[in-house]
Amino acid sequence: MASDDMVLAIAATGVLVVLVGFLWHFMQKQGGMTKARLQRVETVNRLIEKFPTAKEVIDFLETEQGRKLLEDPLPPTTNPLARVLRFIRYGVVFLFLGSGFLLDAYWLRGETEIRYISQAKDMQFWGAFCLALGAGLVMAGVITNVLIKRWARDGEKEEPRAKPGASRLADKF
Repeated sequence: MASDDMVLAIAATGVLVVLVGFLWHFMQKQGGMTKARLQRVETVNRLIEKFPTAKEVIDFLETEQGRKLLEDPLPPTTNPLARVLRFIRYGVVFLFLGSGFLLDAYWLRGETEIRYISQAKDMQFWGAFCLALGAGLVMAGVITNVLIKRWARDGEKEEPRAKPGASRLADKF
């Protein structure tokens, strides 16, 4: 009994550490982007204060250098592979999390005390939920990757479109 409680405590601690790690990573990333944007705003404000009149500010902002100054230095990521890998990475984490829940539920299968039976049912639910979510995310990443490659390949070799009403299979014969 005591070893089962220890396993549950270790599993719960592991889940908590993973969730805190995700939250910390997200907050660090958002904080860095916010800090960079705030520094840029302060720099632009100091530069605008250097101009004696509003007309000179407007004239400067209409130049190429002024437009570059107003551009966002941190554009959103446009790399499709990074987005695909994000889906797959989170999907794998949820798959492992769901496997852990189901493994804990499996260890509690022989218990007859009502609280352990209830814990086993809860872990089965959350395990199945995390497995389904993880599998969905991994499949979404794989499908997105296939579509990105297909669209890139189709963009390189532009085929003439089939006539309306004609099938490509009929064109081969």
